[in-house]
Amino acid sequence: DNAIQSIQRTLALRELIEAEQVAVSEEQVSGEIDKIAGRFGEQAAAFRSIYESGSMRDNLRSDLLYRQVMERITTIGKGEAPELAADTSVSDEESSEEGESA
Repeated sequence: DNAIQSIQRTLALRELIEAEQVAVSEEQVSGEIDKIAGRFGEQAAAFRSIYESGSMRDNLRSDLLYRQVMERITTIGKGEAPELAADTSVSDEESSEEGESA
Protein backbone atom coordinates (compact mmCIF):
# COMPACT_ATOMS: atom_id res chain seq x y z
CA ASP A 1 0.00 0.00 0.00
CA ASN A 2 2.78 2.45 0.94
CA ALA A 3 4.82 1.40 -2.09
CA ILE A 4 1.88 2.03 -4.42
CA GLN A 5 1.27 5.46 -2.88
CA SER A 6 4.95 6.30 -3.22
CA ILE A 7 4.95 5.33 -6.90
CA GLN A 8 1.76 7.31 -7.53
CA ARG A 9 3.25 10.35 -5.81
CA THR A 10 6.44 10.07 -7.86
CA LEU A 11 4.52 9.77 -11.12
CA ALA A 12 2.31 12.74 -10.23
CA LEU A 13 5.39 14.85 -9.42
CA ARG A 14 7.00 13.90 -12.73
CA GLU A 15 3.87 14.97 -14.59
CA LEU A 16 3.82 18.24 -12.67
CA ILE A 17 7.52 18.86 -13.35
CA GLU A 18 6.90 18.46 -17.06
CA ALA A 19 3.64 20.44 -17.16
CA GLU A 20 5.07 23.30 -15.09
CA GLN A 21 8.39 23.31 -16.97
CA VAL A 22 10.47 22.89 -13.81
CA ALA A 23 14.15 22.24 -14.53
CA VAL A 24 17.51 22.39 -12.79
CA SER A 25 20.52 23.78 -14.66
CA GLU A 26 24.14 22.71 -14.32
CA GLU A 27 24.85 26.16 -12.88
CA GLN A 28 22.28 25.60 -10.13
CA VAL A 29 23.81 22.22 -9.25
CA SER A 30 27.33 23.70 -9.18
CA GLY A 31 26.11 26.64 -7.11
CA GLU A 32 24.51 24.31 -4.58
CA ILE A 33 27.73 22.27 -4.35
CA ASP A 34 29.69 25.50 -3.71
CA LYS A 35 27.17 26.60 -1.09
CA ILE A 36 27.29 23.30 0.78
CA ALA A 37 31.07 22.93 0.43
CA GLY A 38 31.50 26.38 1.97
CA ARG A 39 30.15 24.99 5.25
CA PHE A 40 32.98 22.48 5.49
CA GLY A 41 35.86 24.92 5.85
CA GLU A 42 39.19 23.16 5.38
CA GLN A 43 37.49 20.01 4.09
CA ALA A 44 35.56 21.87 1.37
CA ALA A 45 37.76 20.50 -1.42
CA ALA A 46 37.24 16.91 -0.27
CA PHE A 47 33.52 17.47 0.00
CA ARG A 48 33.41 19.07 -3.45
CA SER A 49 35.21 16.12 -5.04
CA ILE A 50 32.66 13.72 -3.53
CA TYR A 51 29.72 15.75 -4.84
CA GLU A 52 31.24 16.18 -8.28
CA SER A 53 30.97 12.41 -8.81
CA GLY A 54 28.13 11.30 -11.08
CA SER A 55 25.77 9.66 -8.62
CA MET A 56 26.14 12.28 -5.88
CA ARG A 57 25.65 15.07 -8.42
CA ASP A 58 22.53 13.30 -9.73
CA ASN A 59 21.16 12.97 -6.19
CA LEU A 60 21.74 16.67 -5.59
CA ARG A 61 20.04 17.51 -8.90
CA SER A 62 17.02 15.42 -7.82
CA ASP A 63 16.89 17.22 -4.47
CA LEU A 64 16.99 20.62 -6.18
CA LEU A 65 14.29 19.56 -8.64
CA TYR A 66 12.06 18.39 -5.79
CA ARG A 67 12.57 21.69 -3.94
CA GLN A 68 11.76 23.69 -7.05
CA VAL A 69 8.58 21.75 -7.82
CA MET A 70 7.44 22.14 -4.21
CA GLU A 71 8.08 25.89 -4.45
CA ARG A 72 6.06 25.96 -7.69
CA ILE A 73 3.18 24.09 -6.02
CA THR A 74 3.25 26.58 -3.14
CA THR A 75 3.16 29.61 -5.45
CA ILE A 76 0.32 28.05 -7.46
CA GLY A 77 -1.61 27.42 -4.24
CA LYS A 78 -1.14 31.05 -3.19
CA GLY A 79 -2.19 32.28 -6.62
CA GLU A 80 1.23 33.87 -7.11
CA ALA A 81 2.66 31.62 -9.82
CA PRO A 82 3.98 33.43 -12.89
CA GLU A 83 2.61 32.35 -16.25
CA LEU A 84 4.54 29.66 -18.08
CA ALA A 85 6.16 30.28 -21.44
CA ALA A 86 3.82 29.35 -24.28
CA ASP A 87 4.52 26.13 -26.15
CA THR A 88 5.53 27.55 -29.52
CA SER A 89 5.48 24.20 -31.31
CA VAL A 90 1.70 23.97 -30.94
CA SER A 91 1.06 27.56 -31.96
CA ASP A 92 3.37 27.20 -34.99
CA GLU A 93 1.44 24.13 -36.16
CA GLU A 94 -1.89 25.90 -35.67
CA SER A 95 -0.65 28.95 -37.58
CA SER A 96 0.49 26.88 -40.55
CA GLU A 97 -2.80 24.95 -40.59
CA GLU A 98 -4.78 28.21 -40.53
CA GLY A 99 -2.68 29.55 -43.40
CA GLU A 100 -3.37 26.43 -45.47
CA SER A 101 -7.14 26.61 -44.96
CA ALA A 102 -7.37 30.31 -45.91
